[in-house]
Parts: sequence; C-alpha cells; structure tokens
Amino acid sequence: MNIILPFTIIVAGGIIWNVFCVMFLAKRLLPNYWFERAIAEMGQSMGVTATGVLLLRAVDPDNQTDAPEAFAYKQLLHEPFMGGGLFTTTAVIILLKSKEHGGLIVLGIAISAIIIWLIVWFLLWGRKKK
Repeated sequence: MNIILPFTIIVAGGIIWNVFCVMFLAKRLLPNYWFERAIAEMGQSMGVTATGVLLLRAVDPDNQTDAPEAFAYKQLLHEPFMGGGLFTTTAVIILLKSKEHGGLIVLGIAISAIIIWLIVWFLLWGRKKK
C-alpha cells in the first residue's frame, strides 16, 4: 500500500507530460499534420506502437495525411534504441547496478536526450520558420 502514492505521481506526471507534448510541443515542432502525428506519438508513448497506430487510424482513417509515413519512418530509428532496444535495456541495468542513484542517472540521461534533440531541431528547422 505504501507504493500507491509514488505510482500515482509517476502516472500523473506521464499523462501531464504527454498532454503537454501534444498540445504545446507538437504544434511548434511538427511541420505538417501536427495533431495526427502527435496523437500517434502519444499513443505509442502511453502504450505500445500498436496503440499509436490505432489512434492514428482513428483521426486519419483514410490515410489522407502524411502522418502514417512519418510515423513509420520514425520507427526505423526509434525502435532499435527505445522500443525494447539499447536505452530500454541499459536503463534496467543502470537501475539494478546503482540502486541508490540509478533512477537519477536514468532521468538525467532521458532529460539530456530531450535537450539534445530540441537543440538539433532548433538548429536545423527552428530558424526556418521565422
């Protein structure tokens, strides 16, 4: 029973982060069909790839946007690292080997990755929109 509060905080934080990404970041980072692309990403991040595809089919049932292709191309780079790949297994090893600070190390790596990708986006595409 003593793990209910931490679990609730983690779940609420994940939901808040996903909604923030869809409603704020996606509008600014995704060049076209931002909602369709963002809802697929949200579905994947809150479940599995199939959930993302199902949500994408719900908002774009006839594949009239470029969102399905963008999602599929992203998977080629995403899955080997995040979808049960390199980072996923490495995070578990870090958590097991460093029981006191493992969570902070994994959090630091994840935040660093987000910051690096935001910098890459800004340098490559962010200036073009102005």
